[in-house]
Amino acid sequence: MDLLLAENSSLKIWYFLKNRKRSCSVHEINKSRHVHGEFHHLYEELRQHPEKFKSYFRMSIVTFDYIVKKIQHKLVKSWANFNCNPISPTERVFGNGIIF
Repeated sequence: MDLLLAENSSLKIWYFLKNRKRSCSVHEINKSRHVHGEFHHLYEELRQHPEKFKSYFRMSIVTFDYIVKKIQHKLVKSWANFNCNPISPTERVFGNGIIF
């Protein structure tokens, strides 16, 4: 009898967990990320939302700007192809995920 009650309780818990509504919302930034690209749109949107910027980079906007300013001379590349612009130092830091 105890086994039947235990199985019944397990089934009730499983059914409840399976059918419950999830209460997580997706931020607008994350919804449009696959459409607009990673750096050119996401970076500017993250800068408009300091709490999301800090969550994404694990540092404040001021700290990020300070780090980019200090290392940008090492990240600047010359033009290799005259048809396209070189990658900016900020985009290099963003794309590589350099986190200190």
